[in-house]
Amino acid sequence: MFGSIKKYLLTGLVIVIPVVITVYIFYYVFTWINSIIEGIASEFLYRYLPEIPGLTIIISLVIIFAIGIFASVSVGKSALKYIDKWMSKIPLVSELYFTIKQASETILIQKEGFERAILVEYPRKGVFALGFVTGESYREIKESADDSKLINIFIPTSPNPTSGYLIFVRKSEVKDVDITIQEAIKIIISGGFLKKEELKEK
Repeated sequence: MFGSIKKYLLTGLVIVIPVVITVYIFYYVFTWINSIIEGIASEFLYRYLPEIPGLTIIISLVIIFAIGIFASVSVGKSALKYIDKWMSKIPLVSELYFTIKQASETILIQKEGFERAILVEYPRKGVFALGFVTGESYREIKESADDSKLINIFIPTSPNPTSGYLIFVRKSEVKDVDITIQEAIKIIISGGFLKKEELKEK
């Protein structure tokens, strides 16, 4: 009986914790943005417009959308590079900034940067690691290794896929695996505890 109670308690925690953390993060971010917009709206917009419920939330979403568009054009990309360069020069802040940025990219858009999920013998022969192909290796690396067939492989750590190892492997040593990038990320985050049918669930 105690085993069943423990099992159901852990199952409940596994369900509740990610939901609570996700809701809290989005709530905190939107509350912070909304407070800024609310101040601007009170100072300028509400002088000429009636107080419309949800107006600041709509404006916040429009601003986030506009920033996304701006970051997609050449001028925006240059601006982001400048911001990254500036942030990298600030002690302590730089580590926090790039850690959060990397985590956000991994959770929200990282899948677009991976070509496919693969298996590679790492860190030694006979031991296989789940990784992702990120592209052809750089010319300088190929020349230094005297191998023109090297590709970039990112091997994430489990259960936190925002960190990992970049290795350069010959194409012939990489084994394709019949799972999607999203399924591979699920396996890594879960530490391999997910069942086969759970991988297919959205």
